[in-house]
Amino acid sequence: SVGGLTESVTKHSTAALLDWVRGVKMIKATARIVKLGNAFLSLFHLHRKNQRVILPLLKTIDKLLSRGCLDDLLRMKNCPFPDSLLSNIKKEAKGCMDIKRLFAIASVSLGLLQVQDEDMVIKDVLPFILALLGHAYPRVRRWTAEQLYVRLLEDGSTIISDQCRLDKALKLLLEVLWDDHLDPPGNVRESRNQLANILGVQLDEKELLVTTTRKLPNSKDGFDCYSSLVHEAKN
Repeated sequence: SVGGLTESVTKHSTAALLDWVRGVKMIKATARIVKLGNAFLSLFHLHRKNQRVILPLLKTIDKLLSRGCLDDLLRMKNCPFPDSLLSNIKKEAKGCMDIKRLFAIASVSLGLLQVQDEDMVIKDVLPFILALLGHAYPRVRRWTAEQLYVRLLEDGSTIISDQCRLDKALKLLLEVLWDDHLDPPGNVRESRNQLANILGVQLDEKELLVTTTRKLPNSKDGFDCYSSLVHEAKN
């Protein structure tokens, strides 16, 4: 209920969940937060690619991450939750043509920038976010760039200690038309690769060079394609 359905249900269920989490954190019952995280991961396994479940699940996790409710799971030593969550959203992103779900995936991946493990941020989280900046769908690229800009503007020093590099990253994110063509004349991919260099992120050769292999319909992105509209109507 937290992640969707009606506005009224979402509002009240979100308030109830946040109150519960705050109460649990107040009494330092970390084991309950761990159980909550495990429940989320189980839902990914049980309902892989099921839009009715996965989209509300992603929205719920995003709300909890953005409010610091899952900080214990992100900062706890040897906690498998961050790795497992990233692995699951990568699986959900693969082949996904649903714009709303891709937006939610981007939001959750940005929330994982709070992970205590710096190696995971540089080697796993940021490469995935940068891959979304090279996504076939222009709106996904633009949305991801906007959200990453806000995140770096608010808390970039925890990710990039060098202020000069941080300023360069912010400038690039702000100036590039991320919904332009990936390759010439837009050269969005080239700008994304420049951003990777600034952030100190190593992208694999396939991500750096290969253009999209999925033949898209003659529309701006999947939000406009017929199959996407039919899928929305059914759900």
